[in-house]
Parts: sequence; structure tokens; C-alpha cells
Amino acid sequence: MINSKIKKIDTAGFTLFVAMIVSSLLLAVGFSISNIILKQLLLSGSGKDSQIAFYAADSGAECVQFWDSKDSTGAPLLGDGPFATSSPTPILGIICGIKTTGVKADIVADNKTSTTTLVIDYSSLSGDYKACALVVVEKGFTTIGPEEVPYTKVTSRGYNSGLAVGGGACDVSNKRTVERGLVVQY
Repeated sequence: MINSKIKKIDTAGFTLFVAMIVSSLLLAVGFSISNIILKQLLLSGSGKDSQIAFYAADSGAECVQFWDSKDSTGAPLLGDGPFATSSPTPILGIICGIKTTGVKADIVADNKTSTTTLVIDYSSLSGDYKACALVVVEKGFTTIGPEEVPYTKVTSRGYNSGLAVGGGACDVSNKRTVERGLVVQY
């Protein structure tokens, strides 16, 4: 009888040891699965933010091309080529998104190019999502053979954020801000 009691005492702690090993393994598997889920959520959110930024860039480029072709009177708002002034002048009459601000700044160094910069806010009025586009329009003349040929280059950068404080630029202060860009030349 004494021998059977000793065996029971020796095996009594084994169940607790097995339970701790199994629970540790289950906890490790749970942490691994939660880590995978978290990374998948971040990745899907990044895809959504990238899509918002791309569509903001595309909308900015399309809007500038529309207003460059003609305004309500039939004249191009962004001009036909380089301008003779060297001081920046505000652009009026271009309506894109919720708010559009722009400055026409001319490069007089070579008298062949001028640039116009527009900041367009595409955020929703309800605040559900934010999107912003920074569009730079370069107009000028390039030499091809013996001729001076006019060109227009539109560089549009879209962001998944709204306007910065003051409204003169897109807000890129957040670490999760995504930028997508398009270049159109005609």
C-alpha cells in the first residue's frame, strides 16, 4: 500500500505541468494570429488610403486640364504660354473640389516657361474622408529643330489628408499620409 501512495504523489504535478505547456502554446498561437490580423488590417487600410490619394491626384490633373482648355468665356484660364511678369498673382475662377487656391508664379530666367501651382481640397463636407491635391502646371516653349513648340506639363500629387492649417498646402504631417502622383504632358 505504501508504494501505491508514492506513485500517486509523483504523478500529481504532471497534470499541472502539461496544462501550463498547453496553455502557453495556445497563448503563443493566439498572439501570432492577432499579430497577423493586425498587419492585415494595416495593409488593407493602406490600400484604401493609397486609392484615395491616387483619385485625388487624378481629379486634380483632370480638373486642371479642363480649366486649361477653356473657362466659361472660352479662354484658357492658365494662359497660353509664358507670361511677362515676375511676381506671383492669385488665380481666380478655377473651381475644383470644396476649395481651390492657386498662385501663378512665372519663371522669367529663360522667358520660355511659367508655372502655376494649385492646391485643391477634395475632402467630404461631412468629414468622412479627407483628400487633397497639389497640382503644378508648367507652360512653355521647347525647341524642336528650328521651331519653338508650346507644351504644357501637369504634375499632380494627391494625398489622403486635407488641407494644412492656413489652407496653402496639403497636410503631410501625419505619419500615415500617403502620396500618389501623376504627370501629364501635352
